[in-house]
Amino acid sequence: MKTVVNINAVELLFENEQTIDTSSLEASMKKHCGAAELAEREREASAWHFFFPDKTVEYAEGKLPAQCLITPPDLKGKARDFSSSLQQTWQWPGAEKAVQKCSTSLLVTDVMASGLDYKVRVELFKGILQATLENVDCVAINWKTTEQFIDPHEFIACQKKSNIQSYLWGFINVRLFNIADSEDIIMDTLGLATLGLPDLQCHFRVLEPNDIARTLWNLAFYIYENGDVIQDGHTVPGVKPEQKWKCQHEMSILEPERVVLDINPGPSYAAGNRE
Repeated sequence: MKTVVNINAVELLFENEQTIDTSSLEASMKKHCGAAELAEREREASAWHFFFPDKTVEYAEGKLPAQCLITPPDLKGKARDFSSSLQQTWQWPGAEKAVQKCSTSLLVTDVMASGLDYKVRVELFKGILQATLENVDCVAINWKTTEQFIDPHEFIACQKKSNIQSYLWGFINVRLFNIADSEDIIMDTLGLATLGLPDLQCHFRVLEPNDIARTLWNLAFYIYENGDVIQDGHTVPGVKPEQKWKCQHEMSILEPERVVLDINPGPSYAAGNRE
């Protein structure tokens, strides 16, 4: 069983090998992230390790700064198969065509950052990604922790918008899975668990998936803004004004294994022996 990881990770895909000017990358990190220090041993390397001294996390052995790594991914003996993420990419129709052009990539991850306040962590990773994108010719972003592809130009454009959907562009995905030999559908979110919050899940039949997607997006934004405040047994609005759907924390039906807030649409629509 694959379990959710607590790092933010994106793979930047390119048509050609990239040459990155280290000084320019460092300047971009400082512009978007505030205080940023590059490990000296990596100034002439093809990988970069940044420290953010004003964003520290308290551990048993003391305080450590949040960090990020920008590295070529370890692909030895691994065949590239992007099909699962392409299948769950709903907000970029041109993703598959763009990905087919790519032959090389860089992996961008945050390190020692899971102990930060999750909103501070999101802001930091947004800055890390913006800084990196300023210094490469990126064709597609493989957002590994949310299993989707993001258009890098759309990501940059979203940084100039004030609505929460644009603010969290890439950090959350709503997935859809049809259950074989049945009319059942499972939809869930991916991304909140990486930030220490419960993802959402709904196992249903008959209902329109677009309506469920809208419900899950709205609840995801609510949980991000307010935290894990919806308690077991509480209700949330359904797809119709008169509907009240009961919530329950449980382990996810689908991988990666994580705690989710299950949304039960009631006897007429619930699937999987839910009532």
